[in-house]
Amino acid sequence: MISEFQRAQFKTHFMNIYQNNRIALGYTEIDFPLNDLSEYFHHLPVVELKQIHSNKILFSSEIRPGTSGDGIILDTIKRIALIKTADCVPLFFWNQDFSCAGIIHCGWKGLQKKIEKNLIDIIKERRITAEKFWFYLGPGIEKKCYPVGPELYESFYAHNYRKQVFSKKRRGGFFLDIKKAIFLSLIELGISSERIIDSNICTFCEENRFPSFRRDGKSKNRIYNFLLLK
Repeated sequence: MISEFQRAQFKTHFMNIYQNNRIALGYTEIDFPLNDLSEYFHHLPVVELKQIHSNKILFSSEIRPGTSGDGIILDTIKRIALIKTADCVPLFFWNQDFSCAGIIHCGWKGLQKKIEKNLIDIIKERRITAEKFWFYLGPGIEKKCYPVGPELYESFYAHNYRKQVFSKKRRGGFFLDIKKAIFLSLIELGISSERIIDSNICTFCEENRFPSFRRDGKSKNRIYNFLLLK
């Protein structure tokens, strides 16, 4: 179980972090330089991907510069798994003894391709008990701020939770609840609801703290979501 995240200042910027003697995880706020994040962790190697809104998840030992994908499972200690977001939801995960952990990038495209199911399948292939993992939904755009077109609703026809996460707007179209989609899918995959924790942070609403693609357009500003096994 993870206790509450602490909002900490490093130099002139802010991050939200939880750490104990086995793990450190969290997410940065607006305009946080990647170099400062690296400095905070004493310049340990950063493992990141060329994110492509896929369902591809890799172990950290497989990742090289330029490797594409949208999820990292740490299989080595003292490396920083890094996923960048600006409205999509970073899904952190770790098991009870902190021997396995990582982050996946969950936007509507990743959910459409069932990236969270792919994660559970990979965990089970390694003979690790998925039901003993904890999951944390970091900052992401929430339902009230995320209008989408009817074509997106139709594209989720193969997902059992579709009618529970899309709600109709008065003037056509829908609102999409990405976090609820992740939550319902994980439960369907055998994860207890008590093991799924939501940050309850909307990137669109928190204008002074987090970047938002929907609010700001194609800004280069991103949230750095990080996880480190010590």
